[in-house]
Amino acid sequence: MSFEYPPFMSGGAGVYAVHITRELAKMGHDVHIISPSISGQRTHSVESGISVDRIPIIDKRFLKAPSFWVNLAREFNEIRKDAGGFDILHGNGDSDFSLFKQRIKEPRVVTVHHLASLVAQNVTHLNRLLDLSGETGFTPIIEKAVISRANRIIAVSNFTKKTLFSTYNVSPSKIEVIPNGINVDEYFFSKDVILKCRKMLGLDDSVAFLFVGRLNDPRKNLPHLLKAFRITCRDRRKRLKLVLVGSGNQLKIKKIVYRLGIEKDVLVLGYVKDSLLRKYYNACDVLVSPSLLEGFGLTILEAMAAGKPVIALNVGAIPELVREGVNGFLIDKQDLRSLANTMSFLADHPDIIESIGVRNREYVANNFSWQKSAKLTERVYKTLLDSA
Repeated sequence: MSFEYPPFMSGGAGVYAVHITRELAKMGHDVHIISPSISGQRTHSVESGISVDRIPIIDKRFLKAPSFWVNLAREFNEIRKDAGGFDILHGNGDSDFSLFKQRIKEPRVVTVHHLASLVAQNVTHLNRLLDLSGETGFTPIIEKAVISRANRIIAVSNFTKKTLFSTYNVSPSKIEVIPNGINVDEYFFSKDVILKCRKMLGLDDSVAFLFVGRLNDPRKNLPHLLKAFRITCRDRRKRLKLVLVGSGNQLKIKKIVYRLGIEKDVLVLGYVKDSLLRKYYNACDVLVSPSLLEGFGLTILEAMAAGKPVIALNVGAIPELVREGVNGFLIDKQDLRSLANTMSFLADHPDIIESIGVRNREYVANNFSWQKSAKLTERVYKTLLDSA
């Protein structure tokens, strides 16, 4: 089960669901996905060798997740019967919350990307705290229930494993750390393609910084980056650009950009398809991630696959991917001047941008792949089935 799956996607959990299921299907497993349908009707299809059942949701804020859980509970037995039964139930995040323990006999696996309880600590906005479709509100209570009834837990990072133990006292022996993967070859483009993309974006000879994430999500901390970028622009004579990619209310961000007086140097592009996003990673020079919490940091891995250095806050699982001065630079949580100075430093040193970028691409190619993640996931399944 996955609340995020095409076309209903907004973040790394959806990317995970797509790639891990496709790789498992390639390995010969009979994979079934249950995900939301925004059409108002239950649908069934076969996509990339995967059976996909989409169940209706109410596509309105505060109602998306609850309506999915209600309809999942109602439809699950019929879906299971049509499939001829399941050997393993694997929930992506809290997606299988409504399948209560007394109704399910199959072994259960849950993938935890990061804990909602940690997100709630960083968010004080009332509308976010009440949002069941998001990561706060009552979600920590739901999360605790989902984790407690899982037979095995897949954590996408050592950070997530540690927080599972410290927050919910989950035994480390119950948790398997399986990092996300990436298809590195998809992030390679010829120089001609990259130059055309830079020209299309109007980057010219500017040093271009890239942000990828939900524009209005407080956890992604975009206003902090905009303030740092203003300091960097004010201190530098060399032309700089900041490219913003992600879903959300662009008007709110543009108001902040205009208030800061950096509208000539900031491109607010909104959501773009993955095929275009991969070109943007290559067209820009440095990824900046001001996120306050990441259970893994998939955008960081993507930028590294494109051969780019990373500037990120020293939080969550990010230090597992970014080593100071090796893969990029880590900034203290709210040190605005340090973030601005680091951006300025890289703008003055294109040789460092290039050398770190070459190192990053090689590092990712040698250590991360969805094939590897799928094989480790398969091992979790087999261990559960062997012990049943």
